Formats: sequence, C-alpha cells, structure tokens
Amino acid sequence: MINTERLVLRSSTPNDLYSLMKYGNNINIARNMRDRFPHPYTNEAGLHFIKLFEKENPQKVFVIEYNGEVIGATGIFPQEDVYHKNAEFGYWVAEPFWNKGFGTEAAKAMIDYGFKTFAIERIYASVFSGNDASKKIMSKLGLKHEATFHHSVFKFGEFRDEDFYVVWRDEWTKN
Repeated sequence: MINTERLVLRSSTPNDLYSLMKYGNNINIARNMRDRFPHPYTNEAGLHFIKLFEKENPQKVFVIEYNGEVIGATGIFPQEDVYHKNAEFGYWVAEPFWNKGFGTEAAKAMIDYGFKTFAIERIYASVFSGNDASKKIMSKLGLKHEATFHHSVFKFGEFRDEDFYVVWRDEWTKN
C-alpha cells in the first residue's frame, strides 16, 4: 500500500468491482488505453483485473482510492531480456476526477515506488496522440519527451501517434 497526500494506492479486492465498472466503462478512458483495457468495461473485465494482479510480489498494479472509493488504477511493469533495467508505467483516472491533480499524484507515487522497489534505471510511459492531459502530467513530473512513433497505434479504427516519455533513476532521485 502506498499513501500520498490524498490517495491510497493498494491491491484491488472484489469490493472494488462496482467502482471499476462504474468508472472504467467510459469511452474517453478507453480511447487512451491499450486494447487489454476493454470497452465496454464489463463485470467480467473487472473480475479479470482483480484476479490477474492479486498475488503479485512485489506488487505491480494498484487501484487508486480517494475518500474510500476506487477512482482508477496504476501500474509499473519491469521489462525483460536486454530491457530488464527498464520499466513501463501507466495509469487511468475516472473522468469526474480529471483536472484535479490525481493523475499527477498517482504517477509520482508510482515512479517513486518503481525506483525503490525494482532494480531499474529507467522508467517510461507511452501516451497516445490527443491525450494532452497525460502529456501535461509527464511534463509536470519532469519526464523527458524521448520519441514519437508516427501511426504506431491503431485504436477504434484510426491510426494515432504514440509519444514516449522517460525519466532516469539518477535524475529522479536528485530532485
């Protein structure tokens, strides 16, 4: 469990199913997520999410709780093979909670956790074109824009660009 100023990042439980479905079943969230985040977000999808990550050690995926309610999720995913010193992170926050700093707060906590927990030197995130709010979060947290892959994403029948943002351990820990 990770506590921030306003949030609790914790393991998901079956009690989170209602909130996951309530907030996850939103086209405005799904359009900026990979296809493994389904739309519509069904009861089965919520149960699958809860079961998929419940026995991780160390934990890699957390729900984001605010005032006792789950309002999203975040995760960090260490890579393998020659990429084993890298981890990708991501998050989603329920639309009613956008533009209130919750995404920034959760992302910062996840990066801190990633560098403290895993033997990695680099954490990165990919942001689909059109997701200006996430680009703003990356900038606020000091991540550097590393690359743009043009037409690399095919989502909901259209091609989109994908921007990659990165932070290195030595830069993160000196701030």
